[in-house]
Amino acid sequence: MKKKAKSDDEERRPSRSALKRQSTALQKLGEDLAGLDPAARATLDLPQELSEALALHDRIHDREGARRQRQFIGRLMRNLDSEAIARALASRQNVHAAHVAEFHRAERLRDRLLNCPEQEIDNTLAEIVPCDKQEKLRELLLRARGDGNSAGTRARRELFRELMRILS
Repeated sequence: MKKKAKSDDEERRPSRSALKRQSTALQKLGEDLAGLDPAARATLDLPQELSEALALHDRIHDREGARRQRQFIGRLMRNLDSEAIARALASRQNVHAAHVAEFHRAERLRDRLLNCPEQEIDNTLAEIVPCDKQEKLRELLLRARGDGNSAGTRARRELFRELMRILS
């Protein structure tokens, strides 16, 4: 038996495996969108049909129903500009990662200030912040180094907030 010759259309058409990978990637993107809270999704400017499908997914508590809804969301994604949605989602995640990194940096600086010896406070503050902002930090630091009572805890939180404000 002879094999059929492939037509030009068949040669240009993506393979079934490629279509499956693409479909899985779109469904994963839909799942990432479903994982966001509604307020965060509202900032992404999604088409109404997709927004409604995601809102319905939020209300479904049955595991199988939620799975089918995620598949439906993936199917809707095929007809949309999924690249733009993926870029917007990635941009949002990058902003979140930067905020988390800033948060951790402020925590490390606060701990460093709280644990440095009394003689090195001035040098440590000079490394961290400009001269005009050191006085308020020094005052908060002295209160935070208190005896560990609730006033000291409150001062540690204030010190952290001030560091976050200075770093941003």
